[in-house]
Amino acid sequence: MCEMNDKCNGPDVYSNCSCDPNRPQTQIETTAMSPRPTLPPWCFSPDGQTCSWYRECLEERYHCEGTDAAYAISYAEKFCDLYSNHYRSFSVDGQQWIDAVRKCLQVGLVPVLRPWVSATCSEIKNRAFASHTNCYTGPSSGISFCSLSLGDRWKVFWTIKSAFIGSFVETLKGIWDTMYKCLRYNSNPVSVGNNNVEVTHIFVKKQDFMERNPDEFAGKAIDYIAVNEKWDLKAMTWFSYSGLPNNDTGRLSDFRIDVILASKRAFDLNAPNAIDVNTTETVMSFANSVRNGQIRLTVDGARVDVLSMEACADIECSRTFIEVVAPVNTGTRPKISGIFVLIVGVLSFVYRKF
Repeated sequence: MCEMNDKCNGPDVYSNCSCDPNRPQTQIETTAMSPRPTLPPWCFSPDGQTCSWYRECLEERYHCEGTDAAYAISYAEKFCDLYSNHYRSFSVDGQQWIDAVRKCLQVGLVPVLRPWVSATCSEIKNRAFASHTNCYTGPSSGISFCSLSLGDRWKVFWTIKSAFIGSFVETLKGIWDTMYKCLRYNSNPVSVGNNNVEVTHIFVKKQDFMERNPDEFAGKAIDYIAVNEKWDLKAMTWFSYSGLPNNDTGRLSDFRIDVILASKRAFDLNAPNAIDVNTTETVMSFANSVRNGQIRLTVDGARVDVLSMEACADIECSRTFIEVVAPVNTGTRPKISGIFVLIVGVLSFVYRKF
């Protein structure tokens, strides 16, 4: 098959058996069948270039638009269209990677289009999201995400991010995990540069409700802070998720939020008219808010207290260059035992060529 061999004709193409008699049937394959719309042959061999595949093939087969699991319309088609519109903004390697990823994502969903398969919208969403990290890191073309230039990688990340409302998106976490590994194991360590990107770690006092969905809590907390600090008006974009505890400080009772801040003008291809911004100045302004006790953070009706700021010179935070401590709660606000600490580690990346 075309989707399995990446070839559609010739002596080297074999007819792969669609069903293995030795493999147990899945629930999807054993679902009672009902009449299905007939799809054109091209739906089963997508090339990744046709963004309407999601609507004309996947949505035609499964009417998921308007449901909570409307993956096809809400994400995949946006991803495809975004890079069609901004294709020339990437390097040659970046363009090849985009083409390979778009095809990989579509091919990964072809099996649910087969006439004998029936899937729910939720199953399609889960299948699609599960394929993203693998498609990003190693699409069939052989160009990996880490082999792209740093500028291309940031453009990929922030242009996808701009398609969503809210700080945390599950798929973006997968992309950031890949980005982090690329940066961490880079042969040339990335250090403080021209202030287009900052990475911050924020510590707050841990509460039970935060543990139920840590990444969702982290996203809501930073979205709240972003409004307070007017990051959007300052042409900043951001992404956050729950971080690991800081064992070195001994504050295991704290909850860490990792935040990546960036200049829209530098990396968000959907914001070409954004103003220039110094991201370090934005972080310093936030530090002053922490120092002066001006952060009144509320998430899902619960008050969340923050404490100090530590700025880091590298992604491992092995070197710091600033620390800010918030004042202890006083006055009419309820007193909390212990000292709350907010740690912000800042990392600026050098972008000389994109």
